[in-house]
Amino acid sequence: MSLQPLSLPGLSTAFVRFFNVVTLTTDGSAVEGTRLGVVSHSAAGGGYDAVVIAGYTITITDNDFNLAFAAASSSSIEGNLGTTLTTVTVVLDTSGQTLTSAATVEVFRSGGTATPITDFTFASPETVSFPSGSTDGTTLTVTVTLVGDTNDEVIETVILGL
Repeated sequence: MSLQPLSLPGLSTAFVRFFNVVTLTTDGSAVEGTRLGVVSHSAAGGGYDAVVIAGYTITITDNDFNLAFAAASSSSIEGNLGTTLTTVTVVLDTSGQTLTSAATVEVFRSGGTATPITDFTFASPETVSFPSGSTDGTTLTVTVTLVGDTNDEVIETVILGL
């Protein structure tokens, strides 16, 4: 804090204290969007009651994001022969912000009743990368290849996770 002389029209020289405003933010993992903080000042007494001091607005831009599957589940028919491609969509949630650095997530097989190679193929884990500059709602996909056969089977599942 320092005392500096300040000249105001119609008033003699006044001394004003200047304070440095330090904004401390914590980088958390919650997606919160942009927030504003306002520092306001006032002058009172000594003939300064009419002095208007502008406030100072601090904009805090959130750099956090969430990644999620676009749907909780999907269904595809494997067919009797050959392969069927089914895509799974991963969605970027930045609460309206733009990514300032790349966001990467691994999509992995976490379970299910289908047998790898016999019933499906999936490169687990598969890396999905949203580049810097990606906006809220951007989507990327991974592909699960279903292997068709003529076996009479119950409904099979492939469970993926992030």
